[in-house]
Amino acid sequence: MSNSDETQEQIAELRAEHNRLTTAVTLRHKQDDLKSLESDLTELSQSAQKLTQSGYAGGAALSGHIQSLTAQLGQARALFAQVLTVASARLQAELGQANLGVGGALGGQTALLDSATEALSALSERVETAEGQLDSVLESVSEARYNLESVFRVLTWSLDEWNEFSGDKNAGGALIIASEAEWKQTGRGKDDPDGILYLTDKALIFEQKEKKEKTFGLFGGKLVQEVEWSIPLGQISDVRSKNEGMFGGKDILFLTISTGDPAPEVKIEVKGSSDNKAWVAFITKTQQGAPIVDTPQTALPDIDLSDWTALPMPNAGVGFSVSFAGKGGEKSADDDSDDGKNWSKGGEKSANDDSDDGKDWSKGGEKSGGTIGGGPKGGQKSD
Repeated sequence: MSNSDETQEQIAELRAEHNRLTTAVTLRHKQDDLKSLESDLTELSQSAQKLTQSGYAGGAALSGHIQSLTAQLGQARALFAQVLTVASARLQAELGQANLGVGGALGGQTALLDSATEALSALSERVETAEGQLDSVLESVSEARYNLESVFRVLTWSLDEWNEFSGDKNAGGALIIASEAEWKQTGRGKDDPDGILYLTDKALIFEQKEKKEKTFGLFGGKLVQEVEWSIPLGQISDVRSKNEGMFGGKDILFLTISTGDPAPEVKIEVKGSSDNKAWVAFITKTQQGAPIVDTPQTALPDIDLSDWTALPMPNAGVGFSVSFAGKGGEKSADDDSDDGKNWSKGGEKSANDDSDDGKDWSKGGEKSGGTIGGGPKGGQKSD
């Protein structure tokens, strides 16, 4: 590749990066993350209502959790808006300064290509810093929302299975949660029944629900569905968890039964996405009459806004306004940043340079360094 080709490629990359940053410095794309999180919480609230309408007894508690999380998002929203306002103002001002060198480079002054590229690279890192801070504001709320979504998926599945329950629902109580499971009745793998483990507000129930005598272990077979046992919660004197099997890959619940059937100790392997440690908590909390899902708690990060408000504006050191109409190619067709300004070489100030609008970029601080002149090469920035 010739030097001329390399130069044209560098110019094209510089123009593309400038166009990207012209939008990125506004940080408007991060506002979409906030709106998406708000929409997700609205959908979760609607899901809680549907669960309640479907007969799930814990729907009211879940609705309360969503309301609590929505209130916590309100606190995060205030900090989010504060960070976005000061960071985007600072970044747009810094882009205005970088535009001085970028304009000369894109206008045909190839000696400025390297310094202009470095300036945009530094600005890109600053944008990433701002994006990271905004992400951190929403992070704990987003994580809590994700955890609740996972719970809702399990509860929706549990309710579907409960609707197919073969036993007496009235005697069984109100459903809390369910999981695929295997009762370790004999300890001989294929001889042990597979089915659904139900936790209600009254009992722990195991229902065998599987196809037996399948051809080649896959096809046909007869569905066997029947309740194997139902243990009142008051008769479970102890529950613990242990990982067994090769590499500890099987989640096993050990239940100590004070009286009644099926045995003094019952072993159950919970399956699928369920976790035996979580089920220990589910059973214990239900025995205590407490909700199985805790109220979500979030925390706001400690963000130092002085990074955006206290630092002096950088000195670009080059007295050029942006020129896309000179040597080096026309202004990009999708660059809408000119707002009707004159982009001719040596013309008016950069459209992205707001530093002479009299704006105060720092709370109680100094105004950025004066008006950028649009004078000829070698021109000085006014005081």
